Amino acid sequence: MVKEKPFCNLSVEECDKAEKIILIKVQRECFEKNRNLSNQTYLDPDDLLRVKTRIIQRKDQESFRYPILLPSKHHIVDKLIFEKHVELCHAGIQVLMSTLREEYWIIKSRKTIRQVIRNCLRCKRFSIHPLQSISAPLPEDRIREAQVFEVIGVDLCGPLFLKDNKKCWIVLFTCAIFRAVHLELKLGKMKDLKQKRGAEKESTHEMGDDIHTIMNCQTLTGENPIEMSGIDFREGRVGG
Repeated sequence: MVKEKPFCNLSVEECDKAEKIILIKVQRECFEKNRNLSNQTYLDPDDLLRVKTRIIQRKDQESFRYPILLPSKHHIVDKLIFEKHVELCHAGIQVLMSTLREEYWIIKSRKTIRQVIRNCLRCKRFSIHPLQSISAPLPEDRIREAQVFEVIGVDLCGPLFLKDNKKCWIVLFTCAIFRAVHLELKLGKMKDLKQKRGAEKESTHEMGDDIHTIMNCQTLTGENPIEMSGIDFREGRVGG
């Protein structure tokens, strides 16, 4: 009967040794034919290919002065980049590239990092472009020849409270053709809009049957009755 080994946490030395073994296998798979790529690389005592940078005279860690050479196309390298990307809270290309170069020298690093980040689902939500919908043509009442305030849209703003604690509303009249605006304060009866802005013939609103009471249609209609129509909320272009 085989005895199971007791579970224990790995030490830092064991993790570093395992990482070096994996990186050696990656280098042998990609650089087996060219172990001595150029005069700028050398083999360290652990049989790892390292790059001679321009800061080798600096008093710093060996991994910073001589970063480990890694290929651009390998699934282990992609996993390494993505792990560092998540560790840095989904950092961008420049931050990720600067951090990785403290230990590794990845060939075509910018292009490789960009391809890995492009597959990150969380980052894709913020970089994807929204769908562009084609605008529907405007209805005839929005583009035909007409007088100002002949075709209007009506809406309410409020309630508001005056200094004497009286409740009031603001009725907003918008011309659907010329984009002119007229405001009326609703305290009692509505003032006659025809006397101020001309005779409107068609009104569009989104307040249901209450608009008839608010606008006091008996005063507004006069000789030429207003054609009242409600807004279909599936057609946002109708109300302007």
